[in-house]
Amino acid sequence: MKDYTKDFGEDVFIGHLTLFNRFILLTVSSNLHFYNKIFNLIFSHKFVDGKKEEILSLNPYNDETLVIGATDIVRIVNFYEKKKNEITFEVIQEFNESEFYGLNEKLFNGYLLVCGFDRKYCFYEPEKEEEKLSKENLFKLVNKVELVHNVYDDDCPGIVDLNNGRIFSWLNDDKNIKVLDYTPQQRIIYSKNGYGLHNAGLVSDKYLLLMGLIYPKYYTWIMDTESLEIVYKWQTPQNDSFMTALSENKFLYGSESRLACDEFSVENNQFKRKIIYEDYYCKDKKESWEDSFGVKDFLNERTFITINVRGKMMVYYCKEK
Repeated sequence: MKDYTKDFGEDVFIGHLTLFNRFILLTVSSNLHFYNKIFNLIFSHKFVDGKKEEILSLNPYNDETLVIGATDIVRIVNFYEKKKNEITFEVIQEFNESEFYGLNEKLFNGYLLVCGFDRKYCFYEPEKEEEKLSKENLFKLVNKVELVHNVYDDDCPGIVDLNNGRIFSWLNDDKNIKVLDYTPQQRIIYSKNGYGLHNAGLVSDKYLLLMGLIYPKYYTWIMDTESLEIVYKWQTPQNDSFMTALSENKFLYGSESRLACDEFSVENNQFKRKIIYEDYYCKDKKESWEDSFGVKDFLNERTFITINVRGKMMVYYCKEK
């Protein structure tokens, strides 16, 4: 692997790495930074009070709007590039009904899902769906679903939009998974304990990949998105997490030291799994806490951007073997 490293120093905390429009976004010690694709800083602003707040969730709603979830508030912010690499912004809306806003996601039908410390999943939609978000076109609350997943200081729920009007949601600390309907109505339809998931993601319209721990062993499960049944599972040798799907039933996964690609097929109702490649990016194939990181965003099948706990941003390319 090759890496192109940008060092932010050891005293900073990098909380998020997000691709937004044609920019790379980082939260660096509660500051939101915009970088271009050659890693030049072109914009920086502190959208939270660093002494009282931190950014807990950061997601694009569209090419112009970011949803910034913080300790005590959610901010809807529009960004404009009137000249190349010159960024201006406008805060168009704020929510502050709860605290520890660790989850916000845009759903398949255009809803915005927001989750805070009160365990309520709140669904919003623009007042005028056909128009851009602005101070004249804000989000309105559609409904709330109560008692879903907790938000802790160091653990927030994760979700996967199943693209069929349902959300798959999990929380590692609670070892619980749930499935919610969000259209045409909002409700919990499935709940199961005992799954300490690290990550999950769609590998096709039909199958959802789950990776996690049932102590003391690590497993991967495949869930049917319609029946919500586990249809296949295998034991994994280490603490692997799902990263991204490359094409139908072909996916990338790995740990702090390894990246691998698998593909599975279904023949006569039997699952078959094939390992396409694996690569190690830590010396001697050993994990180091200070050098550890999780993959954040892929630029293509073999190239990804990541950050580590030392405060370094890197681009890795996985070579063919």
